[in-house]
Amino acid sequence: MNTAHHLAPLLPPNWLQYLGKLSTATQLSQALWDSAPKLFNGDAAELRLPMQNAAGDEIRLRPHGAQLILQAQRQDPVDRADAHTGSTHWGLHAIHLFAQPQPFGAWRGPWPGHLAPAELTPEKLLLALGADASQSMLSPSMACFTLQADDLQQWGVTGVFEQGLLSLHIVRISPWQHLQATTA
Repeated sequence: MNTAHHLAPLLPPNWLQYLGKLSTATQLSQALWDSAPKLFNGDAAELRLPMQNAAGDEIRLRPHGAQLILQAQRQDPVDRADAHTGSTHWGLHAIHLFAQPQPFGAWRGPWPGHLAPAELTPEKLLLALGADASQSMLSPSMACFTLQADDLQQWGVTGVFEQGLLSLHIVRISPWQHLQATTA
């Protein structure tokens, strides 16, 4: 049974569509911004700047109450004599939602089961997201399990608790997939 659809009402639409998928910096930044412009300061071009100027292979975007971890995958040049023929694709590796105020706020969107974070327990989180209880690890302070997405992607989900949900983390655990470039 596909259970990733239980995450869909919680997040902006393109966040789950791009989780675990590689695309160009332009395509990824535009998709993230288009699905949640009110959560970001600035516009899609400003989201693209950290990707274009990244010194490493990871950047963190902090829309209100969330943290998106983007990773770069560099394609080796076909012609080793011309190092400039290589390209970089970016993918959304992880989504972190915070119930408690962080320097960038608390997530204002819905939470699993449409419950307030203070009402969520590890068991209620597991039920709300439709995860397989036999494939999960629960403790009073944490819930860890996997969800299967529509496109054979698998995501790891971790909820951290202390008198309710503190944070929810959704991470790509399957190999990267490439998104087909879209034409304008």
